[in-house]
Amino acid sequence: MKTQTVFVEQAFVVDLPQSEVWTFLRNPQKLGACIPGVTNVDANADGSFSVLVEITLSLLTARFELLVKILEEDLPSIMVASLRGSDPKSRSVILARNSIGLRETSSGTEVSFSIDASLSGKLAALSGGSVIKLTSRKMARQFAERVKQQLEERTAHVQ
Repeated sequence: MKTQTVFVEQAFVVDLPQSEVWTFLRNPQKLGACIPGVTNVDANADGSFSVLVEITLSLLTARFELLVKILEEDLPSIMVASLRGSDPKSRSVILARNSIGLRETSSGTEVSFSIDASLSGKLAALSGGSVIKLTSRKMARQFAERVKQQLEERTAHVQ
């Protein structure tokens, strides 16, 4: 079975205190709304989350049912989560470790995140992995833009 790995990092600064940014990012519904393709986020009794995400790679669309678990949390600066899920239609599996870090700066809060993922199955065979890498980078940029936009809109409403 073909497997592709992807590592993506992004960072941006928002003009808000670290505690406010943390509160936003720690809210699964608000965070999920910023992730491209996420259509549903449900909290589970054990503290994990069930997430439905639709991803289009080339001409194929996959609907992954993900289980997301918080592995590490150091309030209000670090959150590390694992996710695992599959798309039955394409018989593809995704495994990832996602990290978010916050740091106070002179101009606000720096938000940095990384995604270390592997995709196996039918989707992993696409274009030798180039489609997956390009799509992952695009999704990471969109996520960063959406989080920044949502946080900046919160600032505009408060002022």
